[in-house]
This record gives sequence, structure tokens and C-alpha cells, in this order.
Amino acid sequence: MDDGVSLRDYQIADLAYYIRNPKWLNLSDPGTGKTPSVCVYQWWLWREHGVGSAFVMPLSLLKKNRDEILRFTDFKPDEVTIVTGLRPLSPSQQKLAKTLLEWDHSRSKYKLIGSQNASFKALLAAGVCRRDMTVDKRMLVARTKLPYELANPGKTKVFLMGFDAFSTHWSALPKFVKAVQVDEIHKGYKGDSSQRTQGFYASFFSGPMEYFGGMTGTLVSGRLDSAYPAIRVIEPRYYPSYKGFYYFHSIEDPITGKLKAWRNHDKLSAIFGKHGIRRTFEMVYGKEAKVIIPEWVEMSEKQREIYNKFKDEAFLELEKFYLDGTQPGVGFIRARQIMEHPNSFPDLSTGEGTIDIMKGARCGKEERLDIHFEDHARTGKPLIIYAALKPQQYRILEMARAYGLKADILNGDVSPTKRGEIDLAFREGRLNCVIASPAVADVGFNWQFCGDQEVDHMIFASLDFLDTTVLQAYRRAIRGKRGKPLRITVLLYEDSLDNRITWIIYQKSLDAHKVDPTQPVLKLFEHNIEGEELRMAA
Repeated sequence: MDDGVSLRDYQIADLAYYIRNPKWLNLSDPGTGKTPSVCVYQWWLWREHGVGSAFVMPLSLLKKNRDEILRFTDFKPDEVTIVTGLRPLSPSQQKLAKTLLEWDHSRSKYKLIGSQNASFKALLAAGVCRRDMTVDKRMLVARTKLPYELANPGKTKVFLMGFDAFSTHWSALPKFVKAVQVDEIHKGYKGDSSQRTQGFYASFFSGPMEYFGGMTGTLVSGRLDSAYPAIRVIEPRYYPSYKGFYYFHSIEDPITGKLKAWRNHDKLSAIFGKHGIRRTFEMVYGKEAKVIIPEWVEMSEKQREIYNKFKDEAFLELEKFYLDGTQPGVGFIRARQIMEHPNSFPDLSTGEGTIDIMKGARCGKEERLDIHFEDHARTGKPLIIYAALKPQQYRILEMARAYGLKADILNGDVSPTKRGEIDLAFREGRLNCVIASPAVADVGFNWQFCGDQEVDHMIFASLDFLDTTVLQAYRRAIRGKRGKPLRITVLLYEDSLDNRITWIIYQKSLDAHKVDPTQPVLKLFEHNIEGEELRMAA
């Protein structure tokens, strides 16, 4: 334990709550200090009961949380171990890899059937298979064997693991490990039927796990049923099954049979009140200092022409191929690509690379970003930009660097190690601009300060559909009491799908608010003015 380090009064109260309750939830807001009390709880479990812990979390948090454990407890460095190892292959991926390994590729090419196409694509991305369908034996072993830290645990008392590693290898943990704490549980275990969640269940219902702690400020992540896995582990008698949960809380469209809305929020609220604790940001630091400013952007002339034709006719003929918007879901995807990165549109004629369907003309949001980049290049103030689509992220990165900003990118293409280096460079002021994917950079980063400057501007160039990623993302720059408000700019195209997306985010945040009234309702279409009329969705 570091000298002079101690828990705050409310963190001591949290610790007492954990000690009284073998299974609990900490639903406090990001930045309120959930981790220190959990670290001390792990020390208490070991000292008083000889119980070791599996501390499960997104990979980006492994190093940070290990440092926290060593800072707040008397565990020695060799007693707190990060379980490395690559993400394990699914059973279907392992089966296909074995088949391809045994196949005689010199005689004929193996023909993929049905779901094997998706499995092969995953094996290709994982580096297990090559494009000629041969198998890299070294990578196959790395993806299937037991991680070294579990095969050779040494003196380890706390194992820090990613979600997949725990769900796959929990049975290989030493027998004294009977406690699981999950940081940002909404990122790992929110889909009941997933293989990952089923492994999580098994560790309790078929395995040795007796103690459970879940940590997240956004347990209701887009859908009410995202809270079901945590509830099932805490007390399975609340609902007989996932279907029982779904039918009790869902309202389906009588014609289509699809989910229309959620109901009975009060039962979830009562469950959270009984098994969870929550500290809001306002309780700890005072009111959040932020201003959300929607900037309505006009599409460029060529872009509007392409977008309207595709929206009205669901069909668009381009130079090398045509777009068919009649297939379910495809029309929405293509419309967003026209909106967010028409200059890097996927080349559907070859299936590889991109083309410029604007013939050099830029899209409206890039024109607007020019203004913001020019301002930050002049003032030298740091800037964080979130964008949901990968081609858009790379185009924004090029623009930022063209203006002389010291910028880098955080998305799924960046390794966890590299993410840590970029994060540190931004916090130290060696970078002054980060372009990030909301799915990758919504947890685990403290970006309130860039060097000695407080970050006072964040831009959402495009949005995904989750209210929780918006909340978690902007709270990267609100990690404590701020000296000045954070300006959050949301770029929205007029008369476009952006209207619909902001409305979906509003509805999802309203569901979360009905379960927990302290959760904010996100009206990204409004300039922080209650009662303003909403523009109708396109």
C-alpha cells in the first residue's frame, strides 16, 4: 500500500456494504471512485477468509486496475497477476480450424458452407488462417491453450482477466478463487444467450464461485434485458428464465412480433435498490459541468443529391455498382455510409478497398470540422472527437494532422498496448487530439486533462445507438470537479437518419431513467433547453 493512501468516507461505506452482502452491485457514476473500495474488499476476502478473486474487466483496464490494487492494499506484486493470452476461439472456429489443418490444400481448395464463412472470416482476422485457407499452427495453439498465468499461478491471489478469458478458463483457476468482481459488467455480460455469458453463469451455477460484485454506472445498457445476467447471478429466483424476464418487461408489436417498448421498470428499480449502491457524480463532486450543443449541418450539394435519391427510391446507380436499399438493414447501413464517409465508400464491385462517390467534393460534417480544427490549431487547446464509423475516423485523423494537431486514433485496429501508449501521450500533453471509437474508448480513460490544460471541448462526429456509450464517452473528460464546463458538440445532419438515431438514444436513456431516476435523460437534439420542439425524424 502506498503511504498516505486511504479511502474516502463514502468508499468506506461501500466497503462495509460489500462485506455485509456476498453478492452486490455498485452502480455509481464513472469517476466516483468505485475501484479502490473493491481492491480493499479483495484484500479483506483473502485475509479474513482465504478467498482469492478473479477481477474481470475490459482489456484496457487491466494495467490500471492492477496498479490500483497494489496502491490500496498490502498485496505483493507477485500476488496480483494479469492473465494474458489471446482471445479464445469459439467451438465452431476451433472445429473449422481443425478441418482446414487436416485438409490437403495441394489437391483441392476447401469449400466453405453456411456459417463456416463467418467462422473463417473470424479466423482470418485472428491470424489463425491465411487467405489461402492454410492454418498458422503457432497462432492456433496460442488461441486454444491455457494461458501461462493459469497453468503456473505461483503466489497469485488476485487474477485480473478479460471477459473471454474468464468465461473460457474459470475452471482452471486455483480452488481458493471463489470470488468474482466484474468492472464495467455492461461491456462483457449483457446478452443472455452469448457463449461468453453462459460461461459466466457456469462459474457460479456449476463452478466454485460464491462471491460476486458487479461495477458499472450503466447496467441498463440500451435495453432493459442487459441487466438480466447480473440479476440472475445475484438471485435467480427473481425471474424463472430469460424468457420470463423478457415477457414480464417487454411490449411487442402485435403485427410484427418485434420489441416495441419496455414496461414494469419499477421492479428492476426495486431489485437495484435492494442489491446495489449508487453514488452519483453530483453527490461526490457537485453538478456535472457540461453543455451539450447540437450543431445542425447541411449536407454538401452532391451528398444531398445522392442521399435523397437513395432515400426516396431505395436504389442508386453509381459508376461501378449500384446500391440496393430494399434488403432489411442494408438500406440503413448504406445511408449512414453516404452521410459519414462518402469519400471512403466501400467498393462493392470488388468487395475490397474504397472509392470516392463524391468525386472529390467533401461531405458536410467534414466542412464543419474544418472550422473546429482551425480554431484548435490557433488556440492550441486539446480536443477529443468520437466517431462511430471506422472510415470516418481515419478521414478525421488525416484532417486533424493536416491542421498541425498532434493527433492519434483509438479504435478496434489499435492493440491494447498501443492504446495505453496513446492514452499516456494525451494525458502528458504530447498529443493534443484523440479521434476515438465510442465502443473502444468509452471506459478506462481519464482525459479531463491534457498535460496542464483541462480539456474543454469534445465533438461527436457520429453516434452509435447506445445512450450508455454517449454517457461513458463524455465522462472521460469529467473525472472530478471541473474548473470550467465541458463543451460537447454533436454534429447532426438536417433531414437525415441522425434525427432518428438521437431519438433512439433519447428513448433508451428514458428507459434507464425510469429504472433509476438519477440517470440523465439524453436529449442530444436540444441545446440544453427543456421543452424545445423536436425535429421529426427523416
